[in-house]
Amino acid sequence: MPMTNLLLILAGGGCFPRCPKGEGRVRQSMATLVVLLHSLSACASYGPGIEAQGEINGHEIATTVDAPEAKYYLETYLEELPGDPELEVALDRALAKLSPSKIHNKEFQILATAFSRDLATLHLVKRLSEIPENARVQGAYWREIENLRRLIGNDTGLDSCKIGATSPRFVFVPGWLYRTNSETGADFAEQRELLRALGFETRLVATEENGSIEVNARIVADHIRRANPDAGPLVLISASKAGPEVAHALGHLIPAEESAAVKAWINVGGLLKGSPLADWGTDWPNSLLVRLYFALKELDISESLASMTTARSRHRWQKESLPEHLSLVNFVAVPLSGDITPNAEFGYSHAIDAGPTDGLTSIIDELAHGGTTVIEVGLDHYYKDPDIHLKTVALSLTVIREVIGSIDIDCSVPAPLSHGGVVAQLAMDFPQPPRHSSA
Repeated sequence: MPMTNLLLILAGGGCFPRCPKGEGRVRQSMATLVVLLHSLSACASYGPGIEAQGEINGHEIATTVDAPEAKYYLETYLEELPGDPELEVALDRALAKLSPSKIHNKEFQILATAFSRDLATLHLVKRLSEIPENARVQGAYWREIENLRRLIGNDTGLDSCKIGATSPRFVFVPGWLYRTNSETGADFAEQRELLRALGFETRLVATEENGSIEVNARIVADHIRRANPDAGPLVLISASKAGPEVAHALGHLIPAEESAAVKAWINVGGLLKGSPLADWGTDWPNSLLVRLYFALKELDISESLASMTTARSRHRWQKESLPEHLSLVNFVAVPLSGDITPNAEFGYSHAIDAGPTDGLTSIIDELAHGGTTVIEVGLDHYYKDPDIHLKTVALSLTVIREVIGSIDIDCSVPAPLSHGGVVAQLAMDFPQPPRHSSA
């Protein structure tokens, strides 16, 4: 469960039925403090909210940005239009100092400090989308979205589609508190249903929903060891806290030969180097507030939260080396300040010095194990997008084609659904042509 959601939930105040006398006052006091904290984050200034519109290597952007320099970079500098000579020189000098071959977090933090966080984020979009392998897979992903939309637009929709060839098995590693708070989508229920509807086998690894990253990494490793390699290749999909759990399992706990069946890993916003928000939640006096809230929920999250801190995460990451046979695809949300949703406001406001961030962690840190990167400009860490389920299927099919080989989608054979027609609902949700925009 996102920590910012905790603030929103606790802000309800009052007391649960049958709570002990006096506890209501304690809870109300805590709620008042949380309301204040959330109000401060919600009112945090990310800049003047300047409207900006442009395009970077196929990513259409229409939002608000935090500084005139960010607007200038998008609308004038990248388009090589005549503008402010002094600012042009300053940008030329600053960008010339960046490493031409590697993307370093520290350099983008400096760029954000010198100009604005949105300018640094826009330049990160440019750099990531210029990497040839990223551009090729991003294009394949966009084409897959278009193909799925066309299928949805026919008379039968995706309900009639089935995968014809021998297909891989999808193994989902769920996020934090995925049972207690399934409404967050951390259990991948919708995604698993969509893939099953197309004929894929899907599994959910039964990690400890409140376990530390290290504990859950061992559970993931055991699941991989037990997988039958003769039953077909495995594609792992993880999100947020589950990202470092998969990384530690594959990169530290099991030898490469024991993970040979795992052909690909889709890392969705993985906290590979931790989260500054976890640091905030474990520092005094914030840690007291967090512990008190979870104590009321009869949960002790001290160890799971500690495992997400940046210091512990970086120490763990340094021990990891992914096997060479594994194809890693990072699915990364890249928001500008005008794209931040309420759930991400608190984290975004507490990462002022972090450079480009998705609202919970550094975007560059999400790429800490390399691989190919597909980006979604305009979304933050919580991926609140009405198209997200369709995009999940599109990304999964893209990875299959890239790693496993070509695969046919047969849309002539009916494929009944188990949960009242999740895929059929897509036909109503996604009638418009694809548009790669942050609007």
